[in-house]
Amino acid sequence: MFPQLSGKIIGGNYPLPPLRQAASTAASIAAYSAMALMLAGNKIMGMLGYGEGQLPAWFVKLQQSRMAGIAVFFGLNMLSTQLASTGAFEVSVVAGEREKLVWSTIAHGGRVPRPMHLARLLADAGLVPLPEFEGALAEQ
Repeated sequence: MFPQLSGKIIGGNYPLPPLRQAASTAASIAAYSAMALMLAGNKIMGMLGYGEGQLPAWFVKLQQSRMAGIAVFFGLNMLSTQLASTGAFEVSVVAGEREKLVWSTIAHGGRVPRPMHLARLLADAGLVPLPEFEGALAEQ
């Protein structure tokens, strides 16, 4: 629709606030630690100096209820993913040294634009559509 964009589209992740990033990382580490303890827990606990009769109660319960451990793993993994998600979708047009924000889901309350609406916004920002799309954009 906009041939001048060919090869010039760059995607990226919207930066997370530091606290959310830290919480997401901590949840991910906890999830994989729980999985490691379920799969190789006896060896890990042995390397940490725990003997057979000295295992912590929480570890014994984890070994006895592996389904609960798997649920904890998936729950922590979902939490990590949710914390890392910003829901941001932004479109900017760079013209020379200037960058113009065309659309932001953050500024529009999380709403994602329809494709033709976004195309109209790009045309309004100065991009020239292919001739076969000009009529469709004029109807918007």
